[in-house]
Amino acid sequence: MKKLIAKIKNFTQNWDDTKASIKWMGLISKPFKKYMYIILLINIVSLVISYASTIAGKYVVDFATSGQISAKLVIIMASTSAVSILFGIFTKIMSDHIGESFTFSIRADIYNCVQRTTWRNITRFHSGDIVTRLTNDISTLSNNLISMIPN
Repeated sequence: MKKLIAKIKNFTQNWDDTKASIKWMGLISKPFKKYMYIILLINIVSLVISYASTIAGKYVVDFATSGQISAKLVIIMASTSAVSILFGIFTKIMSDHIGESFTFSIRADIYNCVQRTTWRNITRFHSGDIVTRLTNDISTLSNNLISMIPN
């Protein structure tokens, strides 16, 4: 509990930095917002289809236990399940594509900044630190933004 309180205090004490970071994330993700909203819409449609499949499955089980089976309900359940799976695949492919484009965009911007930096300023950092920032940290940032906004 003490750790949580300390984190909340740290968050509120550094509110200006946090607010600036949130604003920066909004600016760098702006070109990709349209695609993120498309993913959000697809996720909502997929959720509705999954719900319909669950309801159809309930009726199939109810009718099967009573001795009456409806082929129409089985077809509805199977087709909604298949459409839900296809929507899931499409969402995954689209979010991966957007994530990689977003990551590449950020890396290109940071690399351009590194290229414009004077040699004296850049030699303060080990080359491994710079490479880590260009790969791991940016990948983590883009993955979090891409998965956070649609979900």
